[in-house]
Amino acid sequence: RWLQKATKLEWLARGWTAPLQLTPCDLWRFIGPTGKYPGRTLWVIGDSQGFSLYESLKCFLHGFVTDVRESPDDPAEMDPFDGINLAPKLKTAAQRVHPKCKTLGAKGDPADGRICLMRADEWKDMIKTTALPLLTAVEATRRDILVMNTGLHYSPTLQEDLEEMVAWYKANNATSPFLVWKDTPPQHFDNVVGEYAAGTKPPFTCKPHAGGFVNVTDDHKLVAWYSGEDEILATAAVNVTRGGWRNEVAQRVIGNSGIAMSLTWNETEPLWQHHRSNGAGYECTHYCMPSAPQVWVHGLVQTLRSHVAELNAHFGSEELQDIPPASWPY
Repeated sequence: RWLQKATKLEWLARGWTAPLQLTPCDLWRFIGPTGKYPGRTLWVIGDSQGFSLYESLKCFLHGFVTDVRESPDDPAEMDPFDGINLAPKLKTAAQRVHPKCKTLGAKGDPADGRICLMRADEWKDMIKTTALPLLTAVEATRRDILVMNTGLHYSPTLQEDLEEMVAWYKANNATSPFLVWKDTPPQHFDNVVGEYAAGTKPPFTCKPHAGGFVNVTDDHKLVAWYSGEDEILATAAVNVTRGGWRNEVAQRVIGNSGIAMSLTWNETEPLWQHHRSNGAGYECTHYCMPSAPQVWVHGLVQTLRSHVAELNAHFGSEELQDIPPASWPY
């Protein structure tokens, strides 16, 4: 099942058929071996939404997985909801260099391609504690692809940290994997901006953004149509059409940096009925599977398709050939 039935029907009514036509081979072409070139690793480094993306990638590529085991084997080392990053849990250097990985292909050989996750909620965790200093240690190469995602745990320091991230990538671009920035997905809590209110506890009621005064068009744009006198509601509706404040900051900092961006806010925003329980009750941040995380997989494939020239230039080869063009404007 690629999407929930109700979402399938809605998308078909809009003519949004591309995600329903996506196959694992469409993503495999970017990860698996091609001719004389071995496979590569698709790294996901991010918060709990990055974890959801990783789980969706595993599910999507299930047909290529022959070894059901994962490294590390202890599931306690990776809980997407406990708010604790991977690095503090792994006490030794030997443990820290083993991210959560799934090897693809018939032989279980990383040369056949693999997908890996390292959990990091904020940039400081990525640069100082968890992931980026360890990429070399876990044999990440320039031929790999790195999807980064962070945002929900931020308030005032987001712009400063994203500027530091861009500076890091420009300084390390010659040796680092090809970077794709994944935008921050929308939350749908029952308030005018849809954001989680600190200190509140589940279960929650999820609602459409800005009182439902935002529509998504057939060409994947968001339109605010509130015309009343409530200035807070009117402002909130416009902010939703801009991708929320976190993505506005990311677009301002990353948009002109040359870093690829996978933007799926508009396609995720209508999915307010597709949230799930986090173990303590229903909440409005994380999504059911299949639903929004599968949309993000599709968005990632389209982002890679629209950056084939940049990927080949980064890899220093022409190994990506005959890739279909992107079907959405990512």
